[in-house]
Amino acid sequence: MEDRLWEAAQEEANQSGKAIEPAAEARLKEMISDGVDRMNTLGVANDPSQIQRAEKNIVRFVREMNNIRLGQGDLGVASYNAARDICPLWPFC
Repeated sequence: MEDRLWEAAQEEANQSGKAIEPAAEARLKEMISDGVDRMNTLGVANDPSQIQRAEKNIVRFVREMNNIRLGQGDLGVASYNAARDICPLWPFC
């Protein structure tokens, strides 16, 4: 599931013509991993509606990173940190 969510995040970034910088990529992947762990703990990791919800929310997070890029060309750590203001965003934060 982590791969599926990461692919959704990358696709959203690509659609906006932006790349995710390596440091922001590491943080996003950690956030995705934490979210998947949370889903497993709650027993909803195989629930299609919850998987779809998680996918929608990671796309929303990357879209928010893009909206508040803070003058950066690509999606970096500063935009990642600023986008966390939309939390709580199930299951990631």
